[in-house]
Amino acid sequence: MSKSVIRNPEAVRQAALHCCERREVLILVTPYLRLETSFQKLEGDVLHVAATVDYEDAMYGLKAEGLKMRFPHLYTFLEGNTKFLGFGMVGGRRTLRLALPKAMEEDEQRRGYRVDRVGRVAVTFSTRRYDLLSATLVNLSVGGVRIAVLRDLPEGEVEMDDRLSITIPLSMDIHINTRARVRYIAGRSLGLEFHPPLEGLLLERLSRWVFQRKEEDIERAMNRSLAGDVDPALLERRRHEGIILISSEEALLTRLKEALPGLPEPTRLAPTAQGIKEIDLQSPVLLVFHVPRLGLDERRRMRTLVEPLQGKLPFLLLATGEVDAGALAELGGELKATSVFRMPERPNPLFPRLVQGIMRKHFEEPAES
Repeated sequence: MSKSVIRNPEAVRQAALHCCERREVLILVTPYLRLETSFQKLEGDVLHVAATVDYEDAMYGLKAEGLKMRFPHLYTFLEGNTKFLGFGMVGGRRTLRLALPKAMEEDEQRRGYRVDRVGRVAVTFSTRRYDLLSATLVNLSVGGVRIAVLRDLPEGEVEMDDRLSITIPLSMDIHINTRARVRYIAGRSLGLEFHPPLEGLLLERLSRWVFQRKEEDIERAMNRSLAGDVDPALLERRRHEGIILISSEEALLTRLKEALPGLPEPTRLAPTAQGIKEIDLQSPVLLVFHVPRLGLDERRRMRTLVEPLQGKLPFLLLATGEVDAGALAELGGELKATSVFRMPERPNPLFPRLVQGIMRKHFEEPAES
C-alpha cells in the first residue's frame, strides 16, 4: 500500500481540529483489538474522543503498546500512533483522552478503494442521446462507480469517454447527483469516473461511508476463521491451537468457557512448576494465568511460573475479585505479558475479542521472512 507521512505538527493539529469540528468517526486499533469512536475536542496535545467503553475495558484494551488511530480526512485516510492517557470530560460527557500523534501516515489508495457491499441501490443515468436509463449499483469509491444497466445497450448509445449525468441515492445523507466520464464498458457493465471530482460535504460524507465499509471489511477478514471461511491449511493449524488456564479454581474454567464462545475450548492446569513443565512450548497455545490477588507472595509466585516460558508463548494475566487495574497493568508490564484483563462479572464482548486477537496475531499470521 502506498503511503506518505505527514510530519508537520501544525498539519497534524489542523487535521485533528477539522475532524473535531465534524465529530468525525475514528477507529482505535491495538495489535489485538479495534474500537470505533468519534472525535470530540482537541486541548493542547490531548485529543478527546467519545468514551464508547467503560473504565476497565479502556484500561485493559487500550493500554497495550502499538495503539493507533485511523480516520477519514478530506481526500485521504490517515493513521497515526497514539497513547491512552485516561478519561476526560467534554460537554458533560465522558471522553477518552489520547495523545495527539506526532506524525500521520496518509493512505494514498483511499481514492481507489472500492466498496463492493453496497446493498440494493437503484441508479439512473442519461446517455449521449439524453435517454434516461436505469441500473443497479455494483461498487463504489469516492472517485467513481461501477453500475449494471438493466437492459442491453444498443451499439453507439454509450461510448468510451462519454460524459453522463448520474444519480445515486446511496443513503438518507448521501445522494450523489453529478457528472461522470465513461472509463469502462463490457456488455451491460459500465465503469464511470466522477468528473469533476466530488467535493464539499458530499465528499466528506462519502469518504466517511467508504472508510467505515473498509474497516468493516478488515474486521470481517480478521474474523473469517470463526465463521469457518478459512484456508484448509490454516484450519488444520487451528485444530492444534489451545487455551490453557493456569489456575487452582475449577469454577473459573467454567466461566472462561462461557466467556469465549466460538474459540478453542480452554483446559486447566494447576499453577505449579510441574504444571508449567507439561506445556509444549512449541505448540500454538495461549496461556491464561489466573491472578486472584496481588500481594508480594502472589507476585513472586507469578514470576516463578512465567520464567520457564522464556517468551516462547503468549500469555494473558486474568484477574478476579478486587484486584486493582493499575497494579495488574504494572505486573503485566513487568512480566512482559501479552495483555491483562479482569474477569467481568457479566459477559463482556471485549474479552473474547481480545483473546481472539491475540491468537490470530500469534498463530494465524504467516511468519515474516
